[in-house]
Amino acid sequence: MAEPMYVNRKSAAVLCGCSTQTLRRYDHDGKLPNRRVGDDGSVLYTVADLVAAGLLDPTGTAVPLDLTDRTTPGGGPDARAHLAVAETRIAELTAQLARAEDEIGFLRRLVLRREAVA
Repeated sequence: MAEPMYVNRKSAAVLCGCSTQTLRRYDHDGKLPNRRVGDDGSVLYTVADLVAAGLLDPTGTAVPLDLTDRTTPGGGPDARAHLAVAETRIAELTAQLARAEDEIGFLRRLVLRREAVA
């Protein structure tokens, strides 16, 4: 699995539609356990933690995707945050697909055993 995507506190607040104080409170309460502190002292949160804490919709539908902002090279922090949400959703769907394929394999083996017995 890919390295988790991190977003800074300000971008996370915009992405989640909350204030930076809300993120500080969740962080203080231990609801964002995988945070990192950057070399410059900025606090970074994983998108997975934001989803797990209920601050962010994993489908990404809560925040409209707007890649027309070209003010920052590379799409800016908001584009990176949207990409992080998309990658988290892809990882969740990939895990769900793997579970479904395991279940299908199990059911196929079960059917083959029943046919062998009959």
